[in-house]
Amino acid sequence: WHFRELPLLVAAGGAPAPELVVAVVPEARGRGAGRRLLDALVTRAAGHGHAQLALNVHVRNPAVRPYSRSGLVVTGKGRGASRWPAGRARRPGRPPRRRP
Repeated sequence: WHFRELPLLVAAGGAPAPELVVAVVPEARGRGAGRRLLDALVTRAAGHGHAQLALNVHVRNPAVRPYSRSGLVVTGKGRGASRWPAGRARRPGRPPRRRP
């Protein structure tokens, strides 16, 4: 929490909730870093009075597993891939492709 008031609030189950944006560097994946990070975020959110958190992840993303292990549950599904206006999507760990 780097802000006095959380900037990203979404409706999760009908109540406002901070939206998480979480990333783990490739070399730390599979070592419990994501789980520890999520546990710390859940604890911190509770300390700020938030009973719910929200996030957006593709159903085939490996991050779904640590999210569900941390107690987060699916409350809705979107309509497909996200659009990234500032750049193009790429696979984790790979540099962006250069346009010819």
